[in-house]
Amino acid sequence: MRFTCTVTTILLIAGPIASLSTLTTNTSAQPESDLTSTMNLDPMANFARMVSGDWKLGTVQTDSWRWGPGKNSMRVTTVGTDGRGEPWSELMLYYWHPGRQQVCLLGLHPDIPGIGRGISSGTIVFSDDTVTTTYDLYQPGNPADKPRKMGGRWVFENADAYHEELLEDSGNGFVSLAEWNYVRSIDRSDRRAPAVDSAPKISKNLKAFEQLLGHWTTPSESAIEGIIEFQSAFEWVEYLDVMTLGITGQTKDDTSTHVFDAYLYHHVGTDSLHCLVLSASGCVYEGDVSTLDDGVIRLKLTGYERNQKREYMVQLDPGLDGTMRQRVWSIAGGGHTLLHDFNSQRATNEE
Repeated sequence: MRFTCTVTTILLIAGPIASLSTLTTNTSAQPESDLTSTMNLDPMANFARMVSGDWKLGTVQTDSWRWGPGKNSMRVTTVGTDGRGEPWSELMLYYWHPGRQQVCLLGLHPDIPGIGRGISSGTIVFSDDTVTTTYDLYQPGNPADKPRKMGGRWVFENADAYHEELLEDSGNGFVSLAEWNYVRSIDRSDRRAPAVDSAPKISKNLKAFEQLLGHWTTPSESAIEGIIEFQSAFEWVEYLDVMTLGITGQTKDDTSTHVFDAYLYHHVGTDSLHCLVLSASGCVYEGDVSTLDDGVIRLKLTGYERNQKREYMVQLDPGLDGTMRQRVWSIAGGGHTLLHDFNSQRATNEE
C-alpha cells in the first residue's frame, strides 16, 4: 500500500484526509516472517514481540500493545487499579521519529493524589533481551523547566515474561524506585473497567474537543490506491487528558486501511494543548493547539517528512449542522498558502 508524507497528512486532525499526493512511499514494517532479516533495517521491528496477547502485572493491571499505522508506531494502553484499588488508565506511545532518528516515547498517566497527572517524553532502545528507556517526567508539582529525570530497564526472562525496573536520577545517577514482573496472557477476558457510578468526566483542558467526539466521514478527492472515503473516530481516553483520533481509508471493495493516528493532549509541563500525528508512511507531525471563539480549533504543526521539515497551520470550524470545515495552510517565508478547504460530515447515526 502506498501512502504519502505531504502536507495533506495533517488533515487527519480534522477528520479523514481529503486528498493524498505521491511524493513518498510507505516504509512500514515487513511481514513478521521477514522479521529476523529486517531487525537492523526497521527500527520498530523489535516491538513485534510485544503484540500477541496482553501483558499482566499480577491481577492488578493489564497492558495491551497494538501497532499504529504502517507499523511505524506502537500504542500501549494500561487498565486496572492503582495501589489504592482505584481505577487506573495509562497510555504510552512508541514511534520512530524521522527528524530525530530515534524511537521516541510519549506517556500519559492519570491523576495521582498529591502529584497530579503526568506527561513523559523521551526515547526507548531495544538491545537483544534488554530494553532501556530514558525520559523526562512532567508533573504539576515540579517546575516546567525541571522535570524529573526518569529511566527504565526491562529484561526478558523468556518470550512471555520480563522484569521491569523504574529508575530516577535526582542528580547523583540513576537509582531504583520500583520493580515489577510482567507475564504474557493470551486470554483478554478479564480486563477491568470502572464502575458506571464512578465513570470520570472530560477535564476542562479538553472541553473544546468534546464537540469532535464521534465518527466523521470525508469523500476522497482522488482514487489513489482505490480509496473512496476516509472515516475518522475521535475518542477520549478515560482518566487521561488526551483525545485520540484514528483514520481509516475505505476502498470500493469495502476493505479498510489504517492510515493515521493523532493525539490531542494537555501538557502539564507547559500548561498548553499539544498534538502528535503518526502516519502509515512514517511521517510525524507535532505542535501546539489553541482554541478560538465560536469553538474554532487551530493547530500549528511541524511536519517531519522523510528528510524534510515543514510548517503548517490547520483550522477546524465545527458547524451546528453536523459538518466541520477544515482548512490547511503551509507556512514558509513568513507567508501562509491555503492548500485545502473542505468539509467533513458527522456519521448519520450520530447526528
